[in-house]
Parts: sequence; C-alpha cells; structure tokens
Amino acid sequence: MEYRRQLSGWQAAVVGAAILGFITYQCVSRIQSVDPAGRDAIRGWLVRQYEGKGIRQEVQAYLRHKAGEVIEPAPPPAPAPDVRIVSLTAHGSRDIMVVQVRVSVNDGAPPDGRPLRYLYLDRQSDGRWVVFGESDALHYYWMLLLPAFSRSVSIGR
Repeated sequence: MEYRRQLSGWQAAVVGAAILGFITYQCVSRIQSVDPAGRDAIRGWLVRQYEGKGIRQEVQAYLRHKAGEVIEPAPPPAPAPDVRIVSLTAHGSRDIMVVQVRVSVNDGAPPDGRPLRYLYLDRQSDGRWVVFGESDALHYYWMLLLPAFSRSVSIGR
C-alpha cells in the first residue's frame, strides 16, 4: 500500500519552513561554550606542546630509545611559555566537542606559526576534560551538521 500526498501553495511553504526551522535548531543546539575547566585543559595541552613535551615528542623519544640511539641530555629547562587563549568556540555535544582556539604565546605568535588551532575535547566519566589531539576546520564545521555523538561512540573509548 502506497500513500502519496502532493503539497502545493501554503502547505508546501509551511512544511518547508518547519524543516528549515528543525535544521536551524539542530545546528544552533550544537554551538557550545567551554567551561573554565575545559579552558584549563586546552591551555595545559598547548603549554605541553609548545614546551616540546607533547605526546608526539614523547613517542619519538621512546622510539629512538628502543632503536638504541644515543639520547643527548636534555637542555636546561626554559621558562614555561605564557599561552593565552584569545578566542574559543566549540561545536558538538556537551561532552564531545571540536574546539576552535586562537592563541598567543608570550604576547606574540606561537612558535609553530599557527595561531588558530582545532582540538578534540572530551569530558570523561569523572568530569575531567581531556584534549585528545588535533582536528581541522572540516570536522569543526561538520559537527554542526551531524547529530551529536552519543556517549557510547565517544572519541577514545
């Protein structure tokens, strides 16, 4: 059994407006704010990256050690960089977000020359925020269009 209904005139306009309203609501509901604990997690992650203590550097040092390379002694510690978050916006659900961060380091450009960063931010079951790594602009804007992820498919679980 097949049922067809053709809409025309004002009926089509009402249905179109309803669909557009629903899509707009879904997009607006995915624009999130990041609480101070999330900002601290992002700032801490960026400080570790700019100090050369990020996960990438740790993995490279581990692989060199396993390969038997002689590891030079670490240079004396430099002062921690003053990382300031200039602007922060996020898209996603309340617990899983892609965050767009504009940063300055020591009141200037970051050492890597990238003042605009995209990061995956996830709230753990104990309430802590964790930065899982880099993202990109595509995923940042894609989070507006996709339904918010459920906790069961969280990044890293």
